[in-house]
Amino acid sequence: MRRVIRSWLGLGEPVLAGSITQLTNNEADDTLPFWSIDGEWIYFMSNRQNSHPGLWKKRADSPESDAEFVYEHEEVYFFPGSLSEEGNHMTYATRIESNWDLWTVDLDQDDPMRRPLKGSSAEEGWNA
Repeated sequence: MRRVIRSWLGLGEPVLAGSITQLTNNEADDTLPFWSIDGEWIYFMSNRQNSHPGLWKKRADSPESDAEFVYEHEEVYFFPGSLSEEGNHMTYATRIESNWDLWTVDLDQDDPMRRPLKGSSAEEGWNA
């Protein structure tokens, strides 16, 4: 069983087995990791460029590989959620003004366009 450690990104077996591998080691804040559906990549949020939060990915089987830039978000509050099965759409939460909403973005585009996950108004009420 693998798990991702949040303070720095790493792969690890359960503590009793004793195998933990650090995935990132730089001056940026690398947080909120999650696996791609196929298990080949680990995606994470980082402020590696322009101090804006962005989505990055690394090969799960190659901790020494360089992280690859995926998407930059212009809002300060940006929390990646999950990827579509094909890996080309991502859901995330962001705060615009004083309201939190869920959004989706097409990662296959050169200039990804984001859109609300439901409806079009940022002030829309959500039903659970």
